[in-house]
Amino acid sequence: MASKKKGLSMEEKANRVEEWFARHPQPYLLKEITTLVPKATGVIPQSIEEALELLLSEDRITCDKLGISNLYWKFAPGQAAGQQGSAGGGNKKKQVSFESIAAAIKTPEELRGSIAELKNRLLEVTSATESREAILEQPDEIIATDDRTKQLRSEIAVTVDECSKFADRDPLVAQQMQQSTEIALEAANRWAENVALLEQFVLRRLSHLGITARQFREQFEIPEDL
Repeated sequence: MASKKKGLSMEEKANRVEEWFARHPQPYLLKEITTLVPKATGVIPQSIEEALELLLSEDRITCDKLGISNLYWKFAPGQAAGQQGSAGGGNKKKQVSFESIAAAIKTPEELRGSIAELKNRLLEVTSATESREAILEQPDEIIATDDRTKQLRSEIAVTVDECSKFADRDPLVAQQMQQSTEIALEAANRWAENVALLEQFVLRRLSHLGITARQFREQFEIPEDL
């Protein structure tokens, strides 16, 4: 008599769900996950939420609030930073002053609020009309976020140039400034990635309207190398 097939443990289910996220690096609503993941992994819908809770508790995936819903995703380490580095033409380390770094660190906090507000506005618009015109009438928030990111990068570039004159005078101070600069650059890259995530979300939700990524960026004046 054949032995009864043993079911998957919760850790095995969580691993399968995590692998699925890794193969599909973009944000998903819970409703989409419970529809797509079971077909691809064999994990039953009733176990999906429990697997997500386990992955979140171990910081293996990321979750962010979008209106009354949650977005879940997983990206490869350094994915966004790598893309930004290739667009910038190299990974040369930079040095800046502590005063400028302190000012730059505040800017991502302001960007976080702008992006959160933008998500809510876009959700309201898409839920109310599901039309291209409704989205295209709201460009100000996206442009403002793009301008903040450009401003942050410009400030870093200016302070790099200023501090390069004194970099050889104190090796310890130069090392500390370099570490601070890397933190600021990582912050700028994170919010550039958030703009890209928002673009993916809008394009996916309005795919039936035939809007392309290029049309989206042209409409909201987002540069190709952002």
